[in-house]
Amino acid sequence: MSINLPTLLCLSSGLTPQYKLDVLRSLALPKGGYIQYRYGEDIVSDGLHDRLEGNGLTGAKVLLAHVDCSPAIRKVGANCPIMPCRHATLIGSRRIGTRFFLELRMEEFATCSDLTGFQLAVTGNRPRWPDEAGKENPIGHWCLESQAGRECSAATDLTAWEAVVTALRGTEDFREQPFFFAIEGLAVRKDKTLLEPQHAEYHLKAETDYDLRIYHFHPEGDSKTMAGSAGVVKVELAAPYLEPVTNPAMSIDSPYDIKTFHMRTLSATKEEFASIVVRIDDRNTDKPFENQPELYIPVRVEQSFWRPFLVTLLLGGLLAIQQQVTIAVTKGWPSLSVTLGTCVLGLLIAAVAVLGLKRPV
Repeated sequence: MSINLPTLLCLSSGLTPQYKLDVLRSLALPKGGYIQYRYGEDIVSDGLHDRLEGNGLTGAKVLLAHVDCSPAIRKVGANCPIMPCRHATLIGSRRIGTRFFLELRMEEFATCSDLTGFQLAVTGNRPRWPDEAGKENPIGHWCLESQAGRECSAATDLTAWEAVVTALRGTEDFREQPFFFAIEGLAVRKDKTLLEPQHAEYHLKAETDYDLRIYHFHPEGDSKTMAGSAGVVKVELAAPYLEPVTNPAMSIDSPYDIKTFHMRTLSATKEEFASIVVRIDDRNTDKPFENQPELYIPVRVEQSFWRPFLVTLLLGGLLAIQQQVTIAVTKGWPSLSVTLGTCVLGLLIAAVAVLGLKRPV
């Protein structure tokens, strides 16, 4: 029996640096990537408490949106403007103490041509400024049920992403953002087909070359001159199963560009886990910029087949020959049964050494 799941509206803002980075991170991750949102119980709609605590809303559709709470547009008693950003799916939820934690899978970007209509469609206890002058923080729920956003388009292409970040830059929270970036995707080198993460992980073949493509963009386009301090895109790969082929650091020296990082997966005797970390560093201090998100991308390197197989045969054969030579010197040339036994034993020892005991140093 199918369960009628509600559509959730999950909001974030620039009230704190971390909330602002959540918005940027949700836009920068590739489709299929995971992000975790955190809410205090007082800003979650009362009707959602039990279902989120019991993980009863898994699979629910979610619209992620930014709330503009800047003092520049504050009006006593008025609603805070909400900007749709991205569609998502709720993967799981739980409650720890007085906090709710929502794990979300990124889906398509959400562009809404009728923002006025969208604002009117968001009803209920939405974020708004208090009726009393002098109170700065908004009140209302930041995680609530809402049908608003159904009319917003859903697209995976970076044209839609550009539209979202351009609209965001019109808000006070992102007006000074030096640029925006997103993971276009990961692909086998010289292959245009982008891989899709499975359960937030990229599954990569061992001993294969890949390209990681990162798109950075400034809404002003060619009219924008990028300062020398704009930053450096850095990609860190978890050793020993991933290694860079090209320089893992590239400067942001234009208002828009694709940065392609060439990497290689190494041989793995069993399925191994690794990771890719993407961040923007200050070229002068080599420290991460606080106004740009750091992205963690899990990777699973599939087990190699032919190389471990051939190494096992070679090592097993050498061990068998060694044993047979020893027997021939001490007791004479071994019989067929002894020869077969030493071969089988050599292959078993080699298999254990290659497949079972090998560990990265």
